[in-house]
Amino acid sequence: MLDRKGGDKMKNKRGFTLVELLVVIAIIGILSSVAIVNLNSAKQKARAASVQAALSQLTTAVIICHDDNLNLTPDGGTPAAVCDGEVGDVPAVGRPICAGSTANWPTIDTTFTYSGACDSTIGTSWSFAASDGTKTVTCTQTGCAIS
Repeated sequence: MLDRKGGDKMKNKRGFTLVELLVVIAIIGILSSVAIVNLNSAKQKARAASVQAALSQLTTAVIICHDDNLNLTPDGGTPAAVCDGEVGDVPAVGRPICAGSTANWPTIDTTFTYSGACDSTIGTSWSFAASDGTKTVTCTQTGCAIS
């Protein structure tokens, strides 16, 4: 089809070719996959920080237990179940951290579980940990750290 000046109307219309559109779609796909990977990593770090904060809040209560000459207990005070680093000394959520304590082992993010064994030696040291299989939050008398 020709216009009045003798030019082709179809050549004056501009648009994107199929190849250009496919390249743009591919770039958007690559960028979105990178964003999703970064989002998942940020979510995992946030969960670990949440667990670290929950366990860090126990520090004062643990110090009070030790000042009262009480070891940490995984299940709330059964004298036979003292946190001594033995297999099975895994803290029970909602149970007191030592005999007579009002501080309980906190509920932590569902992707994390208390791991390993809690350990407590009156006057010297204590430790407990939680892990999601990738990251581990370990608390000792010097503080809590994520590894």
